[in-house]
Amino acid sequence: STSAAIKSLVSIELPNGMPSFSSVASMLYMSESSLRRRLQGERTSYQAIKDAVRCEVAMDKLLHEDTRVADLAEQLGFTEASSFVRSFKSWTGQTPKSYKDNMQSLARA
Repeated sequence: STSAAIKSLVSIELPNGMPSFSSVASMLYMSESSLRRRLQGERTSYQAIKDAVRCEVAMDKLLHEDTRVADLAEQLGFTEASSFVRSFKSWTGQTPKSYKDNMQSLARA
């Protein structure tokens, strides 16, 4: 699917910075409007895909790396740590710290 291809591209490109919608369209050899239509057909958006990738990466790094929230926010393309914390809470229902603490408690149990 188009959304799966975008998810792969975003995951690969993320260490170099979040790719723009237009650069993703170019990498997929599509116009922006064609890409937008394809995503609408799959009932998703570029923002939703970016958020899904960011959430997965954040959860993984919180569990397996000793990364500061501010550094993680920057790696994921957020300009402010507070924006990242707000987004993470909307994705998971908990703050990055409580997520990490809860997962570590479960691992010890």
